[in-house]
Amino acid sequence: MEINPSMPNISVSQPPGGYHFSGATATPVDSFSKSTPSGSGIYSPQKFQEVFENAGEEWTFKMPPGDHCKGFVMGNEGSLYATTHNKIIKVDTTNGKLQWEKGCPSGVSSMPPKVTREGAALVTTDDGYLMAFDPADGHRQWSYHTTTTGTHPFVSPDGTILCQRDDELCALSSDGKKKWSFKMNTNDMRIDGAQDDGTVFAVNSRGVHAVSGKGSSQWFHPCTNGGCIAVHNDNVYITAARDELRALDPATGREKWKIPLGEAGVIAGNDGVLAIQGHMQFRVIDPKDGASIWAVSTKDDERIKAIDNRGTVITGSRDNHIRAYDRNTGKVLWTYKAESSTVDGQARFDSKGRLLISDRNNIYGIDPMNGNLQYRSHSRSRITSWGLDEKNSLILLQGADSGKVTGVNYRTFETTSHEEFKKDYDITEEDKVIEGPGFVVIGGVKLKQKS
Repeated sequence: MEINPSMPNISVSQPPGGYHFSGATATPVDSFSKSTPSGSGIYSPQKFQEVFENAGEEWTFKMPPGDHCKGFVMGNEGSLYATTHNKIIKVDTTNGKLQWEKGCPSGVSSMPPKVTREGAALVTTDDGYLMAFDPADGHRQWSYHTTTTGTHPFVSPDGTILCQRDDELCALSSDGKKKWSFKMNTNDMRIDGAQDDGTVFAVNSRGVHAVSGKGSSQWFHPCTNGGCIAVHNDNVYITAARDELRALDPATGREKWKIPLGEAGVIAGNDGVLAIQGHMQFRVIDPKDGASIWAVSTKDDERIKAIDNRGTVITGSRDNHIRAYDRNTGKVLWTYKAESSTVDGQARFDSKGRLLISDRNNIYGIDPMNGNLQYRSHSRSRITSWGLDEKNSLILLQGADSGKVTGVNYRTFETTSHEEFKKDYDITEEDKVIEGPGFVVIGGVKLKQKS
């Protein structure tokens, strides 16, 4: 299911995907020579350094003079789309060079573009038009007059483009032609998600609407100031007035259970794990009845950042630590001490299940199996947003200087579990080290000797 990431107090663990950073290269562990090493010994920080530490920039793209990046998104073929106040720009992420730029004289919405399944870039303009730009040369493929400013399109899993026109929810095909419309009867509409079967979840001040892929009403659940979170384990999760979390039957909209939230937020994992984030505490709940499975109270303001595909809960805190909690028991599986005093950035997993998480000036690549640091890149300015270009092994970074986007390489990020490492190298102790000419292997990570 696709979810609108702009909903307040709600976040959904990102599907595999990411952005880019560059720097030194390293030989993957599985390609090392398994001949007898030249010696053995204990790792010394004075003697060796991590080859991925403080990886350098591959490229930096500077916005046209006077322009600032309002937001960017990855295209379908290893490219980046960014918007300024009156332009849309496409950048080649293999080299950071401008591919094309097109003007929107009436002004561009402050939100980043959306990308269709066919690769076209979608932007909304300040005079109420939705426009699609061709990925090859940037020519305008089509425009659709929504008559509504300040809204943002939504692309469903089947490729349907959803938008608002006055008080209607409209569905467009990839060529911009209207497929159907659904009367919402209010202008305060928000599109919160869509399922693979085409069902769309739209919210207004009166409640949550489930609309079929053909534009007919499936059900309506009344609630004020609500929002749809996700569909997992045969439940549709919504938030409602009076700060409630409700679980609904996805076929009928019937309420199964509800629990109070207070000022807490909700994190929904891709495998059905549901975590409730409160002040100085968080808990994981049972999707069957909403009962707490476990709860944790913290001394510092510790925030849930992501939930991996095994249900492990990843947090960042103001005591500069990143922690992983077991989904069933709440036991701390591992802890990593970050450079910054506050781990308050984004977190996501790429398609290989590798964890990338940021604080104010660093992005860390951490093996989610054991908490081992396997990659770090430092930014001189505070990191405001970042994403992944997995095709080119890049992290795309926007700092406090919104006039540029930087591409940094994370090819050196290799995850190897301790069990795999022990098996491959016949290691029986976790702290045992393999040394070779100019390098050492510790826990499956190759380090090079300092010059």
